[in-house]
Amino acid sequence: PEFPAEDVDIRPVTFARVLLDICQREFQSLLEVSESSAEVPVGCQGRGEDMDRHKERLLATVRLLGHLLMRNLLSTRIIQAVLEDLLGEVGDSAFSAHLKNVKAGITSNGCLMPEESAIECACELLGVIGYTCERCELGRNLLQSATQQLEG
Repeated sequence: PEFPAEDVDIRPVTFARVLLDICQREFQSLLEVSESSAEVPVGCQGRGEDMDRHKERLLATVRLLGHLLMRNLLSTRIIQAVLEDLLGEVGDSAFSAHLKNVKAGITSNGCLMPEESAIECACELLGVIGYTCERCELGRNLLQSATQQLEG
């Protein structure tokens, strides 16, 4: 369904647009390390549980983004941006500086994330979108670059 926009200059509001906006905000917020989890002392049990919940939400969001690509609601370029947020510059031949950041747990947008979680999310996304991406040239290039970076 399509709903008229509040402003005449803005395109109409659709369910797909609202869903994509929510997914984008959720993904970006999950990439940031919440200050509340950083304040919990390392030895406390709550920190591990919070990190597990955070990781599960991030994995679920990444899976949803992959399924949106499969339904042609997202473009391959958006998935490339998601992979870059997780792994650094995907498709860039000189990614060694970004690889250092990933190993240090820093994503391309400067957010901290444990290396293992970033790699797990990237692998999950690639598993969901692999078959769909193989059908177009840009998708094949994206898959090749991402797997090379994961191997490196």
